[in-house]
Amino acid sequence: MFSEFYIIFPALVAGILILVIHVPLGIEIIRRGVVFIDLPIAQLAAMGALFGMIFFHELEGTFAHLVIIHGLALLSAFAGSLLFMYIEKYHPKTEFVEAFIGCVFVLSATLILLVLGQSSHVGDHLKDVLAGELLFVTWSQVGWLGIMVALSAFIMYRFRNKIFFGKYFYLFIAFFITISVKIAGIYLVFATLMFPGVAVYYVTQYKKKLLWGYIGSFIALIGGLLFSYFLDLATGPAIVWSIALTMFVIFYIKHRAFIKASK
Repeated sequence: MFSEFYIIFPALVAGILILVIHVPLGIEIIRRGVVFIDLPIAQLAAMGALFGMIFFHELEGTFAHLVIIHGLALLSAFAGSLLFMYIEKYHPKTEFVEAFIGCVFVLSATLILLVLGQSSHVGDHLKDVLAGELLFVTWSQVGWLGIMVALSAFIMYRFRNKIFFGKYFYLFIAFFITISVKIAGIYLVFATLMFPGVAVYYVTQYKKKLLWGYIGSFIALIGGLLFSYFLDLATGPAIVWSIALTMFVIFYIKHRAFIKASK
């Protein structure tokens, strides 16, 4: 049993590190009313990484290849974020921004499919983009992720007014999603951002929102990993469903408490 747990332990640590940033980020995304912003940014980051993997495959296994992949992913995500910042500034109506976000999502998703059509490993690439590779994360990746999470947490709380309540919010999303989407995949990135935020929507105090969001998502992460490993299920989708079910329970409890307190 210990040896089996040791196998999934790097994935557990990586998942917890991602949740440290995603939970507060998701709460703020819902507060702003741009609930689908993470999907196109994740798609754009994945698209940039895919371009690097496919069109520079002769450099595979080298440090230059790694730099190209992450550089293109970050560049694509930042380009999308700057575009969303422009749209939000000059077209402040929420419904227009949401519609524009949806358009970018569809275009980036279909462009990924067009690019994958030129690759002989279409299935593998598509699975990595959508479901990630959390269960197979290495300790070196966990270490790098830990450094990025520490840096992101420092930026997020040190410059809170400029990021959460200022114009650099989209750029921060692009920065961290570029880091997390390679490991977690698009589906899990969306789930870890949105489900905790939805579950604690009726919690009034911000610190309690964070507390319940962290508790629920950590429990769901452990449950999803265990189900994935012992039942031989795809890791990303298993955790997504585990988070969804756990957060539904929290939402139900907190919504009932909110209604009771309002009477």
